[in-house]
Amino acid sequence: MDTRSAAVRPWNACWICGSTNLSIRRLKVPTRSFDATANIVEKTIDACATCGYERDISIRSLSDALAIQGRFSTETPRVPRPTEAFWPRRPSLVGATIRKLCPNLRTALDVGCNAGLNLFALGPAIHKFGIEMSPTLADVATKFSGASVFQTPIEEFDWKGEPFDVVMSFAVIEHVYDPKAFVGRLLTFLRTGGVLILMTGDRESYTARKLGDAWPLYISSDHVSFFSAKSVRNLLCRFDCEILREEWRFMYFHNGLGNVFSRLAMKTFEIGGLVRWPWHDLYYIYGRKR
Repeated sequence: MDTRSAAVRPWNACWICGSTNLSIRRLKVPTRSFDATANIVEKTIDACATCGYERDISIRSLSDALAIQGRFSTETPRVPRPTEAFWPRRPSLVGATIRKLCPNLRTALDVGCNAGLNLFALGPAIHKFGIEMSPTLADVATKFSGASVFQTPIEEFDWKGEPFDVVMSFAVIEHVYDPKAFVGRLLTFLRTGGVLILMTGDRESYTARKLGDAWPLYISSDHVSFFSAKSVRNLLCRFDCEILREEWRFMYFHNGLGNVFSRLAMKTFEIGGLVRWPWHDLYYIYGRKR
């Protein structure tokens, strides 16, 4: 698969739905978000017309995908403040949804847990575990959230305990080489009836469509995949997961970072639970393992 000529498409079927209804798209991507003076670079994308999944065609092997993630091990992490996980901050709102969907929540695993905010927001009564490849971030997450954090690739995570009630992974699946294998691996650590939560960008949301080639997820050089909500939904259904809830939350707006009034308005909608429509592009999906 990785040895084909660069002159032809390196894959003949969609990595998510298996469709052969693929096409090549060439994007003209700025090097910085919301900067009219930024340089423009070309990025070639393999796009599935059936489910909306897209993939950077230049990333042709697992080693390619790993090589572009190197910056995460060199960044100096910022230690979060506990108030960043309190209501009405997003970790608290997402945590409340998780507890509602999994009322008997006792154990949780966060894959790519970063500094541990989402684990912290689940509360002190939960036995928390994380996977984080950055040594400095893993150290911060351990101290901040009280979780047991493992510095190991998910493929090598050798868990001997009981399956988890919740497995979550935020803004990770777009970085991995094989998203289907990634989700399959996550589900092996989840008990039957447990809840899997994924968050990634929705390229078919209103915000992403308005931004076009300048969508920030296209700009990030360490993204392998670009998902539509339909493609992630398709992926979970292929593993026979029951879709419990979908949410679209905001980070920025189609015309930039917004101002204090627009962000306050969107935060009010978020607090009120008005996140069930694809206005914004941070897409959360909650699925139950059958």
